[in-house]
Amino acid sequence: MHAPHIVSMLNSYLGWATAATGFELRQRSFDHQN
Repeated sequence: MHAPHIVSMLNSYLGWATAATGFELRQRSFDHQN
């Protein structure tokens, strides 16, 4: 049984989590450089 709305919800959550993690890593490496 396919539930496309759950898949799209998961995809947007994963995209948000990835963006948040990438932002955090960028901030952290920026802090280390200074």
